[in-house]
Amino acid sequence: MQNAMSDRIPFNYKRYKIMKKNNTANTIAIMSVFFLAMTVGGANPIIQKMIEAYPEVSPTTVRLVSTLPSAAGMVVGLLVGTVAGNKVKFKTICIAGISFYIIGGIAPAFINSSFTSVLIARFIFGIGLGCFGCRNGIILRTYDNESSAKMLGIGVTVANIGLIVFQMITGVLGDIKWNYGFYPYFIGIVSLLLVIFLFKEPDPVETAALKSDTENTDDKEKLGALPFIYALIAMLATLWLYPLLTGMSTFIQAKGLGTAAVAGTILSLYTAGGAFAGAILGKVQKVLGRFSINYALGVVVIGQALVLYVNNIVVIAIGAILCGIGYMSITPILTSYLRSAIAPKFLAISSSIILAAAQAGVFLSSYWIKLTDKMFSFYAGTDIDRAYFAAIVMFAVTCIICFVKDVRPKQLRTK
Repeated sequence: MQNAMSDRIPFNYKRYKIMKKNNTANTIAIMSVFFLAMTVGGANPIIQKMIEAYPEVSPTTVRLVSTLPSAAGMVVGLLVGTVAGNKVKFKTICIAGISFYIIGGIAPAFINSSFTSVLIARFIFGIGLGCFGCRNGIILRTYDNESSAKMLGIGVTVANIGLIVFQMITGVLGDIKWNYGFYPYFIGIVSLLLVIFLFKEPDPVETAALKSDTENTDDKEKLGALPFIYALIAMLATLWLYPLLTGMSTFIQAKGLGTAAVAGTILSLYTAGGAFAGAILGKVQKVLGRFSINYALGVVVIGQALVLYVNNIVVIAIGAILCGIGYMSITPILTSYLRSAIAPKFLAISSSIILAAAQAGVFLSSYWIKLTDKMFSFYAGTDIDRAYFAAIVMFAVTCIICFVKDVRPKQLRTK
């Protein structure tokens, strides 16, 4: 009997070690997708360089380099959300997305004789980004309630680290020659290999439903309006905030505070703020509860005000960090609410709706700059200055509204 038991213990321990290793490998593959997901902003440090390289093209059109991929991603993301993990495997979608990402990402480095060719490449790149819209759905389907909140925070951190790397490299390479700023997109090859060899498909919807630790109520058996309300908040927040990113190189150079490399560093610090936000998000939500969203909105207000009103590169950097902390907390906070409010079969489409809405905000932000230039014409300064001022006003108003009205699902309002 004793020998039999001693024989079984090593076997069980080995199986545990294998399972743990497989889970770690799977997490690495998932996070490699998050690493790429926000790198559309990698082109922001070279926007001013591209405006100078294509003088015949209006600045608003040139800024489409940063925003057009999100328009393509919005449409593709919604389509992906309806089939991801159900009719089409998550792995298949990720592989297709990374392939589009690589092709469209690196193309402008070599094919740039006309600005139209650059935009076509960015559209292809955006198709890849849209496929990454399933990333939060993968988290929600792979991990339980407590773990998924933590993993969403880690995902935000990893995504921001990816953007930090891209912005710093792009700023340096872009100062040499603007098209060199697209070379970093070759990194997608690494992610492609990780997904092919390490990614493990999440459990089917039926199994996920059995694992869910929330009540199976009638309300959860329909999609409802909540994802669309959260999507609206995410879209507006992105619309108001994104001019900070696309306008930073213009803003910095207009004030005589630096070059594209300096703008790239500032944007990397913004992203570092987002990475820090992801690392502390779980603790913030535990401490602040329903006021977590107010914390996120309020921090953006403070950060944006520092950027706009203090003509000092160090203070602008601090303001950018605060903006990153606040903004990068908004979508994960909203997404984390969904698991308590809807059935597992709706998690992928719901998270895709929110991410697609945020991408819509990115695309519309170029036109938002033009609109705020007219709306706030009384405010002295450039069109970028007025867009920054508009962001302060809009985020402050939304913070007040969310303070008065609890935006959490009813399942969480007693917690």
